[in-house]
Amino acid sequence: MYSKSITKSISIIGNTPEAYATALFLKHTVKDFKLNVNIINKTDTKNKDKIALLSPRVCSALNDLGLLEKVRAKGSIVENYYAMSRYDYKIGDISFQDSFKPTSILHSDLIKILREAVRSTPSSSVVAHTINAGVTDVSKKSDNYSIVTTASTHNRNMETDLIVCADGYDSQFRDKFFKIKQELPNTNQDVHLIMDMPDEFETNMDYNVIDYYGNRNRFCLVPISEKKLGIISRSIDLLSKVPTQQFLLHLVVQVHGGELVDIEIPSVVLARFKEMQSKAPKGKDIENLDVYWHQKRFVQVEEDVVGKVVAIGEVACSTDDIMFQEYTIGFDDAERLATCIGESSGDFDLSLEKYKKSSKSVVTEAVSGSLYFKKLQARTNNVFTRLFYYALNFGERHYTNRKLKNMFEDTR
Repeated sequence: MYSKSITKSISIIGNTPEAYATALFLKHTVKDFKLNVNIINKTDTKNKDKIALLSPRVCSALNDLGLLEKVRAKGSIVENYYAMSRYDYKIGDISFQDSFKPTSILHSDLIKILREAVRSTPSSSVVAHTINAGVTDVSKKSDNYSIVTTASTHNRNMETDLIVCADGYDSQFRDKFFKIKQELPNTNQDVHLIMDMPDEFETNMDYNVIDYYGNRNRFCLVPISEKKLGIISRSIDLLSKVPTQQFLLHLVVQVHGGELVDIEIPSVVLARFKEMQSKAPKGKDIENLDVYWHQKRFVQVEEDVVGKVVAIGEVACSTDDIMFQEYTIGFDDAERLATCIGESSGDFDLSLEKYKKSSKSVVTEAVSGSLYFKKLQARTNNVFTRLFYYALNFGERHYTNRKLKNMFEDTR
């Protein structure tokens, strides 16, 4: 177990709003251990004149950090909030449009505001924090690994325990992390890589990227984006509480104007479809979250009280690590994946095509290796609309409910 006195050095890579906003959330929320935050910047020239359109949810988060007025002073309010994505201006019956209309601002100006906030904001932790937000220019390096190599070198020199990689996904995904593995010192420290992922990630990762790490127990990859920055701080906070050989990412969902809501672990886990079909609608121990087993992979689905899917999280056990993007799940073979939507009545249907054509449809498209889902729209209050992900071929290997329940309790 980590000691509360141990220093966590976190390197945040990338000269992006997400990188600085992540640093801010860390400084506001990480508890119980010393924190060194090192921001490693790459000079950003291609986005110099880019306009950043901040959604109501992001504006709400900026308001919580006391930065909204500064941002709007440099930018301008966008009245046509319906131009935003469907999930950016309404969550359930909570609407952001009245208080937090979208704001447009130059990408470079937003970075300056966030960067200054990182440098000037004191940490809320009870222990002293050492904050080093200096700029390291790696723009002169021409190879594909310039940012990542800088991080791994920094890790070796500073004994960094966590690398927050706010760089975007690209075709060199595996190569980048293989490069990190080569550069890291051969120690027993845990290094967790957090990387910004696109709305729909490509399937050539096929969940085998962990094989490039050598030791699976040392690494875990978690997606981040501006839509769920609050997840990061809680995930990092839990790193101080779990064994080094087994880590559980108990994610946090940012809903209702910035409130952080924990995803709770259920007491009952349904491992096979027949069990799910018979117990899920009626199981009194299952409330907002269900966890299922698919070839050593756990899937969590979190919902708010009016039935809208808020986020998709993950549980990583010591033998396997998986990645999820919000509202997106990628599997090796999309044809083996089906969707099942169940309400309290226990109404299930296995037909993917039916839901694509029906008024309740949540499936917008099926691409090779992944399915992309819209948020479920709230229909009536106090009706939990469950979105289940399962594979038609579960196989025989799965944890029993008791074993899985014990694993969760042991790590909390």
